[in-house]
Amino acid sequence: MCDSNNLKLINDTKGHAAGDEYIRASSALLCGIFSHSPVFRVGGDEFVVFLRGNDYSARHELMEKLRGQALENLKTNGGAVLASGMAEYLPESDSFVSEIFERADKDMYDDKARLKSIEG
Repeated sequence: MCDSNNLKLINDTKGHAAGDEYIRASSALLCGIFSHSPVFRVGGDEFVVFLRGNDYSARHELMEKLRGQALENLKTNGGAVLASGMAEYLPESDSFVSEIFERADKDMYDDKARLKSIEG
């Protein structure tokens, strides 16, 4: 799960056209990193990626790449900043998809807090 940081601020200060461009940049960043998996926009500024194939095999490295790029973009003010979280299906304990989403959401909000603390 991913959340585009500061979309409301961009919409409020630069206009909705700039916000739309930020959403496109967020999507492009995700599609570029997770090139073998479907990326879905599930809300105004939220995205979900269902990892498969090589992306699933390299999931930890790809998440680090995404988080590193988000941090770089934050520091340089040069692109989309996405908070991200990941969770895996645990067949021994997961009965509902919502359980997986809740774990991914918690991980994403932990990452969002980390990014906000750096942002100041």
